[in-house]
Amino acid sequence: MLDASEEKADRVKIRRAGMDLLARREHSSLELERKLHRRFKGSPLIADVLEELREDCLLCDVRFAEAYLYSKSRRGIGPRRIRSELKSKGVATSIINTVFTESDIDWQTIRYDVLQKKFGDLDTADALTRARRARFLLQRGFSAEQE
Repeated sequence: MLDASEEKADRVKIRRAGMDLLARREHSSLELERKLHRRFKGSPLIADVLEELREDCLLCDVRFAEAYLYSKSRRGIGPRRIRSELKSKGVATSIINTVFTESDIDWQTIRYDVLQKKFGDLDTADALTRARRARFLLQRGFSAEQE
């Protein structure tokens, strides 16, 4: 069992590590928890530190989801893939839905730009090219309809 001074020192180390990670980029609560567990071998103080970071507004799944959505959409990733990745990072479905609803992202424009960049002339209409485009869009997280 840790005495009070050792516990306080460990808490400070864990908090500092969490803040260092958050200073580089936003993290979801689950991501940060996993990283801290790897670094501090499952310390029982991690849950308390994460709660403190939430209370201090340093850790916020909504802010993480917004940053992630805009970052990935700028890179040409589609909404289906982004939703899936956010879920795998432990973001609640309600948060994901809210962030997508409140965003002003024009998915059709992004979809068109991604296709244009990859395939150039989009007037080509042979079946093989359409199938390649559809597979590419699905892989990127877009629906294959409306080519």
